[in-house]
Amino acid sequence: MGANTAYLFQRNYYNKIDDDTKLDWKAVRKGKNASDQEKKDIEKFFKKKNDTILQTDIIPIENEVYKKDFSLQLLYPGLLYGSGITHEVGAVGEFKIGFQLDHTTGMPIIAGSSVKGMLRAYFPQFLNQMTEDQEIKTIQPFLTVSKKHYNNDETILKNKKKHALYIDHILKQTKRNDYEQLLDKIEDGEDQDFAPIYQKIHQLEYHIFEGVNNMGKRNSIYKTDIFFDAIPSVAKDGKLFGDDAITPHGTDITKNPLPLLFLKVMPNVVYDFHFKLIVTDLGNEKITAEAKMKLFETLIVTHGVGAKTNVGYGQFKSYNASKSVSANLPKTEIDFKFHLFLKKRTQLTGVVESVDDAKVEMTVETVKGNFTVYKKRDKLSNVVSGDRVIIQIEQDYIPGSGLSFSAKKQ
Repeated sequence: MGANTAYLFQRNYYNKIDDDTKLDWKAVRKGKNASDQEKKDIEKFFKKKNDTILQTDIIPIENEVYKKDFSLQLLYPGLLYGSGITHEVGAVGEFKIGFQLDHTTGMPIIAGSSVKGMLRAYFPQFLNQMTEDQEIKTIQPFLTVSKKHYNNDETILKNKKKHALYIDHILKQTKRNDYEQLLDKIEDGEDQDFAPIYQKIHQLEYHIFEGVNNMGKRNSIYKTDIFFDAIPSVAKDGKLFGDDAITPHGTDITKNPLPLLFLKVMPNVVYDFHFKLIVTDLGNEKITAEAKMKLFETLIVTHGVGAKTNVGYGQFKSYNASKSVSANLPKTEIDFKFHLFLKKRTQLTGVVESVDDAKVEMTVETVKGNFTVYKKRDKLSNVVSGDRVIIQIEQDYIPGSGLSFSAKKQ
């Protein structure tokens, strides 16, 4: 179903379903004092609302401003993002926890600002100071304990230094044993030789997240890394949304807990992460856009995104579409009698015959008869066998060439 989930979940959730089915607010306000029948009616109301949301399909989002940089596939139990948004009135059967959804498409995007903030959390975030070297001011990390701000504890400063080594370790792809030996030196206070690493990562952090160069001056927008929204592109199991529940016991571990229902993105959904990265010139070293891309991917796969990552939510694994989807689809044989129907912008209908990991097979219906076409699975991820589809011809068909068309669920 191609409904806008943001509208269903954030605007229309407590409105009536139809002229005969609306929420009994008097019963809701009674809370635990509502009768069993009133509770059943409330629960039935929200079951219909929830089922509608859970049937929402992925809406393809095309953007020519940026290209996909890497794709990651969600692991079990899925993604919870935007849980801090208020979404409940205390009714039985409602989704209790909020969720961040794109206003326009309704898709569960991960905002570029969230991606940026999550990535910066694993940089050292040293306090900054300006120094003069041959009358040239440069930004430097503040590497001593001070009462200024939060740099007033030796343990905090050591942790920041370890974050710097961690980022350097990923960039250089050093051996794990070598990296752990360096961490031990920080713990023992024997890291005097690491100052160049601290300075490099500190300056890299300012370049990426502040748009500030080595001399403390702000770069132009054309020389700044840009973080775009991460967008769901493939639902490998055909389901974008699912529900889950937490069962808090409170202080009494013997009581029967009341499950709290919430919305989530299902496992196996693939997200495309988008950036516009530049080469970062640190003076004596240049960090390429490709190196930063690999760094970002490693941080996201290692640490996850969103809420409840400590219990498994928001965890990803690398996803290679070329391995998951065959590059070669079966050749489409189209009889000459269909050519008149295959003109640019023509819309036809059809039905999905079969679906596998590589492709979707569809029968196109015309007044002259039917013929078979194929689409890669990642281009039509929200369909199952038997679904009706709308097929639009993108270019006039030339006999002997491939048929250019788009397809979407009806």
